[in-house]
Amino acid sequence: MGRYAQVVLFSTHQGQTFQNRFFYDHGSSLNFAKVDALGNVFSSQIIPFIQNIVHTDTTFTRVLTTELDGMALSDRSLPTGIMGNRGGQCLPPFTVWAFRLDRSFAGRRSGRKAFGALSEQDITDGVAVVGVIPFLDQMATELTQNISTTEGDFTPVLLQFDAAGLPTGLAQVVTSASYVRVSTQNSRKGF
Repeated sequence: MGRYAQVVLFSTHQGQTFQNRFFYDHGSSLNFAKVDALGNVFSSQIIPFIQNIVHTDTTFTRVLTTELDGMALSDRSLPTGIMGNRGGQCLPPFTVWAFRLDRSFAGRRSGRKAFGALSEQDITDGVAVVGVIPFLDQMATELTQNISTTEGDFTPVLLQFDAAGLPTGLAQVVTSASYVRVSTQNSRKGF
């Protein structure tokens, strides 16, 4: 079994389902207990930071945690009512907060993470307002933190995938992350 786990966070907004993928390195072979523990702690540790930066029209519905070789899987539905905390007028679903995930060594591209939907009150002239910046900074910090579970620690990584969509095993530890800008992204849709 492999050592890399994928967490897929499912959310809905305006009738569309969105997926946000996160990758972690356990450092040793994974099994059901380990991926289940990761999904559980991810739900309680990471989702609250995402809630703080997205609109109340965003509802989080499911966390799917898998070992990338497909040998272990944990799928949990989230309790109803887990939604974003930002009020006001909602911007279109493709409008997102964009974050850069910095790699551990040169020669590869940095990663990107995007979260939406956004509140119009959090943006002026295409720029984040002062009141939301501390939450964006907290989210950036959280994207670099290990997730500690009863089954060991999981380190956030960037993975390289081949043309068939399979991981190559070339992982880079996420050494830092930062909020970059208000952006657009349509690829988070779940089809």
